[in-house]
Amino acid sequence: MEILELVKKKLVFPNIRVDTHEELFRFMFTALQDAGCVKQTFLQGVLDREAHFPTGLKLTQFGCALPHTDLEHVITPAIAVATLKEPVLFKSMEDLKTIVPVNLVFMLALNKPEDQLLALKQLASIIQNDALIKKLIDANDQESLFSAILEVKKFNSNK
Repeated sequence: MEILELVKKKLVFPNIRVDTHEELFRFMFTALQDAGCVKQTFLQGVLDREAHFPTGLKLTQFGCALPHTDLEHVITPAIAVATLKEPVLFKSMEDLKTIVPVNLVFMLALNKPEDQLLALKQLASIIQNDALIKKLIDANDQESLFSAILEVKKFNSNK
């Protein structure tokens, strides 16, 4: 499965303005819940998981986060994507003492263990490509961000 097929235009949010990752999570959770993808318990699950297993990643030029939670909080699989007008601070998944300013977030709502592993593997290959990340972050509106995701999807499937 191509994991980016789970990204729908209504779950793509360019240039969001939030002050904290908690505020960002609430915003993305509401969109996922309104789309019928997640249960009410999803937000608390993401917050709890992030507290114990942070998802911030320092890339070459930017920061990225891959928040997610346990499968039982998901109704229908989806991925929400947000770029941030100003970076939001996350703890690093590699070193809990390190703070990562994050500009790009993929919130995973997956309900099969094998999909979580596949999603993380595919996203890892995407976030290692600086040109693709820059294209996502530079997108100014929902249409251009969604188009950039489709380009990333093409790149990923040609590998």
